[in-house]
Amino acid sequence: MPQISKQHPTRAPSSNSGSILDRAVPVGKLPTTPLKVLMYGANRAGKTTFACCAAKPLLLVSFEPAVSGGIDSVRKIPGVSVLRHGIDFKGMEQTLKLVQEIASAPGRYKSVVVDSVTSLQDCVLSELLDLSAVPDQMSWGTVTSDQYRGRSEKTRECLRPFVDLKVDTIFLGKERDHNPPKEEKVSASGKKQPDMRPRFLRGVQQESYIATDLGGATVGWIQDVCDCICRLFVEKEEIEEIFESAGIKQRMLKDTGRFARYLRLAYHNNYAAGIRSPNPGSYPDVLGPFQVGDNQKVFDQLMKILRG
Repeated sequence: MPQISKQHPTRAPSSNSGSILDRAVPVGKLPTTPLKVLMYGANRAGKTTFACCAAKPLLLVSFEPAVSGGIDSVRKIPGVSVLRHGIDFKGMEQTLKLVQEIASAPGRYKSVVVDSVTSLQDCVLSELLDLSAVPDQMSWGTVTSDQYRGRSEKTRECLRPFVDLKVDTIFLGKERDHNPPKEEKVSASGKKQPDMRPRFLRGVQQESYIATDLGGATVGWIQDVCDCICRLFVEKEEIEEIFESAGIKQRMLKDTGRFARYLRLAYHNNYAAGIRSPNPGSYPDVLGPFQVGDNQKVFDQLMKILRG
């Protein structure tokens, strides 16, 4: 009787075979990836206008409550298209579908601007509460802790596909003090009194930490996944003047009487900021002062810093 030997099927070599260490490559040979920028600032600081200096064609995805989608300031910029939440698409389901369509059409857009993550978060909460429109202000106790947790999870669910897009993506956000000063002030005599002023009038205190106006977990997450966190702000313009006194040259800052824009790039005790640059330490803490007409020049400078 012939002897029968057990047969084993021939297996294709595993793609994971071999040494993992052998897969290491010099970091300089890795391909560059699309940039993810988080820019925040106060209302009317010029965030949308500045962000629309990115490479064209550009898609502006607006979650702003205004009927125009907050795009009045960029109407005359060529190469910018807009989709408005509540008009061109609505809700979390259609937001996710929109991002899928962007991802499935490579080359159609070179840049995407999300305006703003704060308003997107409001839209998410409105949908969770089954409201027809985003309320101007929630009264105390209207939203439960579970609903806030749901808002955080759903906001990240909507933002994550934007982060994964293979194009430069800029996320805009309003700013908020995440560690606001206490509801009190000290009088000239040293007596503590309730501070009845609105929070936005109280200014930055020593303990303040200004960052994007999002829930704590969400703002921490988006700051981790972005290559650049920067703050666009407006302040009085000051120029440096050199004068001579007693034979010694001295410098002083002089108020020009105008307001100018500034872009904070580096870490600050009171402001969230920081970038991942191929040349760390080779850029200033703040870009500016600059006017609206200099937006493109300053934006190009930012891109050069980020790409090296």
